[in-house]
Amino acid sequence: ATTTTSCSSSPCTVPTPGNGPDNRVRVSVVAVNAQGPSAPTALAEAVWSDLIPPAPTIVGVSPLDGGLRIGWSKPAQDSAASPIRSYRITVGSVARTLTVAADDAVGTVYWLNVVDAGALSNGTSYSVSVSARNDSFEPLTTWNAATTSGVPAGAPLSLAAPSAVGSTTESGSGDNSVAVSWDGAFASNGQSITAYYLWIDSSGTAPACTVTGVESGAPAHTPPSGVTQFAASTTSTVVEGLAVDTTYRVVVYAYNGQGCTASAEVTATPRPRPTAVSGITTTNPEAVDTGRWDIRLTGVSTAGGDPVDSVQYQLVDAVSLEPIGGASAPTALPTLLTSDGLQYGRDLAVEVRGCRQYEELLCGAWSSPIAIGVAVRIDPSVTITETGGPPDDRLVEITWTPMDAGAYSSVSYECTGGTVQGDPATSPCTIAAAPPDDPRLVITVTVGSFTYTREYRP
Repeated sequence: ATTTTSCSSSPCTVPTPGNGPDNRVRVSVVAVNAQGPSAPTALAEAVWSDLIPPAPTIVGVSPLDGGLRIGWSKPAQDSAASPIRSYRITVGSVARTLTVAADDAVGTVYWLNVVDAGALSNGTSYSVSVSARNDSFEPLTTWNAATTSGVPAGAPLSLAAPSAVGSTTESGSGDNSVAVSWDGAFASNGQSITAYYLWIDSSGTAPACTVTGVESGAPAHTPPSGVTQFAASTTSTVVEGLAVDTTYRVVVYAYNGQGCTASAEVTATPRPRPTAVSGITTTNPEAVDTGRWDIRLTGVSTAGGDPVDSVQYQLVDAVSLEPIGGASAPTALPTLLTSDGLQYGRDLAVEVRGCRQYEELLCGAWSSPIAIGVAVRIDPSVTITETGGPPDDRLVEITWTPMDAGAYSSVSYECTGGTVQGDPATSPCTIAAAPPDDPRLVITVTVGSFTYTREYRP
């Protein structure tokens, strides 16, 4: 049937048999003036009338990794309108369509997960709109939409491994611990971290830490067993009461409601630092080079009886307790204590500490000064000249600079090995010598009951 409607102005309302595409009509327009009607202009396609559905009610928006979970309810609409058959949901630049049954009851709640990690970044707020769609003619329809906003979020991101450092306290102290820090180890990934968990053990397997139900909008989480929970403001702790020389495995977890992320596993071992040296064993001064007798350190004992790999020592004056030279580098036993030339002829003491080599070198406390005696060096300035020779007698003249007796009990000089002219103990001395005579200067140092001798010959 053809119906003609006269309109004196635009726009013009054209009646239809009813709403919806089943009642679509074709429309053509004819302009009429005093000269008569124009040729008709027809729309390219059939059109129909309808009532646009009201905006639905958004009932919830929750974060997803790279998206949002959107919930809304079906609105009531005029009975003359065509039924709602779909909904158009947009999150930022991402659009989705959900097709529904036309006879769903008013108030029916729908949920849709809109995820697009390429277009929706965690931690960024995006606008959200939901519009109900019926059979209204799309090109001529402006849909009613409900709007809100939401922020996508995922499980925390692991950025770096935590640090774990074992204690290095004195052996036997009982203060064995591991210091753990996870500052900067995690990023929130769109939703604030609300708790950290720490797992530390010398055996076993680190537990899993999970969050379920995120995709359905009902996150559920129970902290894993065997962990210690920390507030989000805490990024370090010290775990005490551990066993020495035991390697502990450490994992830190970050939880933000969207997920629970484990760090890389790290390890740490509490190590004992040797106790203070309580005693030493040394040799008497022994010949180590021409004219030099040094003291050798052969063993140490510690207050706790613990072993040492090496020792570090520092010589001091036994009277003034002033250091003689700097402390030695750690060295294995036995080792010479007196070998640098500054300590000869002095009453000596030594401060010692024991060291153990682990991942790093650990040394204990310095001992109190322990007396070790006097190191000896016979090395004065000696000049020997001779005249004559076989078959006649030769004359040997020996000149020397007397040594500083220092802490030696005594120092004596004797020219011998021929006929000595003058005092044999006074420099210079002259010795008349013919074969098989052996002209020489003999210098003797006495320290307590020990004597040390050096001879000088032409």
